[in-house]
This record gives sequence, C-alpha cells and structure tokens, in this order.
Amino acid sequence: MNEIGGLAQPLPDEVASGWNAMTQCVYVVEDNTDLNKDLCEYLEICGFEVVGCATGAAFYRALEDRTPDAVILDIMLPDADGYELARHVRKTIDCGIMMLTSLSGMDNHLTGYKSGADVYLTKDSPLSVIEAALKPLLRRAVRTDGDAVAEKSIPEDSWVLDLLNWTLRNPKGVQASLTATERTIIKLLIE
Repeated sequence: MNEIGGLAQPLPDEVASGWNAMTQCVYVVEDNTDLNKDLCEYLEICGFEVVGCATGAAFYRALEDRTPDAVILDIMLPDADGYELARHVRKTIDCGIMMLTSLSGMDNHLTGYKSGADVYLTKDSPLSVIEAALKPLLRRAVRTDGDAVAEKSIPEDSWVLDLLNWTLRNPKGVQASLTATERTIIKLLIE
C-alpha cells in the first residue's frame, strides 16, 4: 500500500477555508500502479487526503487505520472483486463509493450500482471528471456528519478559500472564481 498525503498545513488566522478538502479522506483501490499513482497524486493536488491501495487486502488493512469519506474502486483486482468490496463498504461504512473500471457494459454498470456504487465511471474518464464526480459524494458525506464542518465558525473579517468550489471570498463578502493556477498559488502561499 502506498499512502499519499500530508500536504495539509494549518491555515493562518487571517485565511480560513469554508470547506477544507484535506479533512476528506479518499481511498483509491486500483492495481494498475501508474493509474493508482496518477489518481492519488491528482486528488492530493486537489486538496484531498488520499490513501492508495493496490489490492483488496491492502484496502482492508487500511480500513483498520482510518475510515474513508469516499472510496474509488477498481472491479478486477488481483485478490478481490470490486463489487464485493463495494458491498462490504456499503454495509459497514457510511461513505461515497465510486467504481472506476475498464468494464463498460450496461450489465457491469447495473451490477456496480446494485453493489452499492454511487458513481460508475470507466478508466478512460479524464482525471477532472473523476474529481468532479467525487465532489458531490464528499459534500453528501459532510452533510451527513451533522454539518460538523458547517458549524466551524469563520470570523466575518476573514478571507475564505473554498478548495471544493475553487473560490476566494474577501472580508466584504465579494467572491471570485479561481483558475487552477490561481488556486494552486494561493494554496501554496497559505501553507
């Protein structure tokens, strides 16, 4: 198992995030080493804490350490069936489930959804589409946590960087949409 994470730094007092993606843990269960690495690195750059697992056994071991907010599962793993992993997650953990697989047939989609998947994408999906599909799963997870994140008080005279929606709000409430470059630069500056 490779664990990718740890880029999070506490935000200075003058800058706060209304929704900090680093509080969201995503497990990537994929046996293709290159895809696993690329997806983990991309999601980490997007601000998520990511745990990459190459096998079903590594996934089960990782679950002993931390409960994910969402999982991205391959179906055809060397030691496990992704559908079975999805059923296990659905029964034992309240988190979002995305199937990311090379199997594109309608029967595979239906089996994925019946196994508990919230989203079913094929591996030819761009990383940005995978991220876009992941965000609503994580928003639902935040809401089901009793709005714990929403209850964090953010001083009214603070700048607010929203990593999920790529926006920056000034103390007067004026909000600006950020490009990927702007978001990256601001995130680096506040770390």
